[in-house]
Amino acid sequence: QLRLQPGSGFGDLSHPTTRLMMNMLAQSIKHQTVIDIGCGSGILTLTAAAMGASHAYGIDIDPQAVEHSYQNARLNDLENQCQFYVPSDFNRQCQFEPVLILMNMIWTEQLNAWESLPSLHGQNGDILTS
Repeated sequence: QLRLQPGSGFGDLSHPTTRLMMNMLAQSIKHQTVIDIGCGSGILTLTAAAMGASHAYGIDIDPQAVEHSYQNARLNDLENQCQFYVPSDFNRQCQFEPVLILMNMIWTEQLNAWESLPSLHGQNGDILTS
């Protein structure tokens, strides 16, 4: 069970795709690195960490959402398992195998987000989208 503070980051379990992604995540996570693109409040990043991800990263274009995600990580004692970034700060190749990438946003936003993170292209792993 996770707790969330009100804040600028989108994602509070009221949206059906968030629940869908959580269900898919529960079936897909295998103690691997999870990268949540468009993390908003950090809900999926936090869920991945709570479900046993070896590493959980959240990325959002809104610096306030990144800060909100950190607040939620602290609230749930997951700040040591989660890291949050704006895309320009997450520009290195991941050295973790396998990688599970999450994108819970509309298709056009998924395309833009993916193009903004070329360091993730060619990673070994899976992508879950809603």
